[in-house]
Amino acid sequence: MSQPKPPRIASGLLSVFLPKDDREFLLGDLEEKYEERCRRVGAAGRPRGRARAWAWYWGQALRSSWYGALARLRSGVPRRGTAGWTDRALLDLRHALRGFRRSPGFTVVAISTLAIGLGAVTAIFTFVNAFFLRPLPYADAEELVMIW
Repeated sequence: MSQPKPPRIASGLLSVFLPKDDREFLLGDLEEKYEERCRRVGAAGRPRGRARAWAWYWGQALRSSWYGALARLRSGVPRRGTAGWTDRALLDLRHALRGFRRSPGFTVVAISTLAIGLGAVTAIFTFVNAFFLRPLPYADAEELVMIW
């Protein structure tokens, strides 16, 4: 029987969110435990054992990446590298949600302003698109002239 491989997407998720120092250690440990679980359920002859091991690996990967992201947020130091923008976005989102929770009146005004603004922009674009951007539904529409 071939050696079981952990889900690549889950490993990629861990490599994005975990600091480089912890990444190698945690990935190696998770892969060992995953292989051990697959061997144990394979020896017992359980048909759904590998799926359970796969689900366990996904749970551990999501939990570890979440804790890694939270640890970076709590430290206040954004991670440098390929995924530094995710840290800054999470910090901004956390700050915005905290501000919305503190002042619910402002939250209602901000969300309603955004809704009205989006509705107005949609209505204006619909008008401009219908009357200025689309050609007239006549043959040779560019030759039509208005006579007073």
